[in-house]
Amino acid sequence: MVRKSISQPLEPALTPWIVPFFEKIKDGEIVKIECVDWTGGQIGNNDSADDMKNIDLTKIHYLSGPFEVESAEPGDVLVVEIQDVQPFQDQPWGFTGVFDKDNGGGFLDEIYPNAYIFPHPHPPTPKPLANAPT
Repeated sequence: MVRKSISQPLEPALTPWIVPFFEKIKDGEIVKIECVDWTGGQIGNNDSADDMKNIDLTKIHYLSGPFEVESAEPGDVLVVEIQDVQPFQDQPWGFTGVFDKDNGGGFLDEIYPNAYIFPHPHPPTPKPLANAPT
C-alpha cells in the first residue's frame, strides 16, 4: 500500500516531541512521502534572486510527519531504507541560495552580502540581485 503525505508547517513554538503523529506506518510497509521544500514553496523557478532577498523567514521550516511506526517502542533503533528521491513531476527543479544580509544573511554574509540563487541545474556563475548594493 502506498500512502502520501504533504508537508505541513509547524508553529515556531511547537517541538517535534509534542506534535501529534500525522500518519501511522506499519513495520516493513513501503510508503511514499511527498514533501515541499523548507520554505513552503516561496522560491520560484524564475532564476531571480528576489525570492531569496524577500523570503518571509516567519514562514519557513516545513516538516513532513511525524510518523508513528507501529510496534516501535521508545529507545528502539529504526532502519529506514530510502528507495528513491525525486522532485514533484510538475516541479522538476531545485535551488540553492544565499540569503541577503538585510534579510537574515548567513555565516558568510560579510563575504556574500547580496542574495543569490543557484537554480538546479545552475548557471556557471551566481546571479546577483540586480538592484542590490555592492
